Amino acid sequence: MTSDVAEVRARLRSRLAGADPALGTMVKIDDFSVLDIARSAGFDFVVIDGEHSQLGGSGVSRLLRYALALRLPAMVRMPALDPGVVNRALEAGAAGIQLSNVNSRKQVDDLIDATRYAPGGTRSISLAHPGADHGGTPIADYLDDEAKQPPLLVVQIESPHLLDPLDDIIVDVDVAFHGPTDMSVALGLGGATDHEAYLRERLRLGDAALKAAVPTGSWISDPAALGACIDRGERYIAIGSDLQILGKGLRALTRSRTIDRHPSSPIPELGESSQEVT
Repeated sequence: MTSDVAEVRARLRSRLAGADPALGTMVKIDDFSVLDIARSAGFDFVVIDGEHSQLGGSGVSRLLRYALALRLPAMVRMPALDPGVVNRALEAGAAGIQLSNVNSRKQVDDLIDATRYAPGGTRSISLAHPGADHGGTPIADYLDDEAKQPPLLVVQIESPHLLDPLDDIIVDVDVAFHGPTDMSVALGLGGATDHEAYLRERLRLGDAALKAAVPTGSWISDPAALGACIDRGERYIAIGSDLQILGKGLRALTRSRTIDRHPSSPIPELGESSQEVT
């Protein structure tokens, strides 16, 4: 027996191993329409943002349940590891966990523990959730599904200040994710991503991931940067967020009104922005 959760995890893993990268976007708005649009637009996954949004626990759970109904792989981004929060997200249908600001091997080991049942981890088991058909799936079948398709693990590397060697940190995860904005700020660059120090950190992660045979990923603010990500070999790419895309669209409309009054002003592209947020 294969559960719906196992199927969406398998689909995302297959995409990560395929010829083309998996494309997703960040979800911060508590509205099912965002997921409907993401699915119809052809995104391979979404990241429900439990770090930089106002969703709250109930909002995250609602979106996860709906994403599962759509068979749309949904990751959950978390600012720190809380086994209880992790378990609730997984029981709501999360394809996996994206953990922010990872700088040690212990964080990864703890994440594995929190997302795997014994003997591979310490996750508490219950069958009262969609992945186990609310108790309708025999426990042996459910555990077999979980062993074959465990939650995906994405670790965000957002600072050059690591407690352990990068090679050791990213072993046993599904994606080593480069956090561009936080990395730039941690380097004292104020968001700039064209400085030598920033590019060196990005290269360092790519080299470590290649050595560990772990796919890399990142966030980009504009589809125009997609080609550079693909050239770097990134397999898991989050493009913007619902709020960011909405904001750009609305600002473009008001700018157009100003331009109509002042025809000599240059027309901004939808993707233009000097400051981007993840």
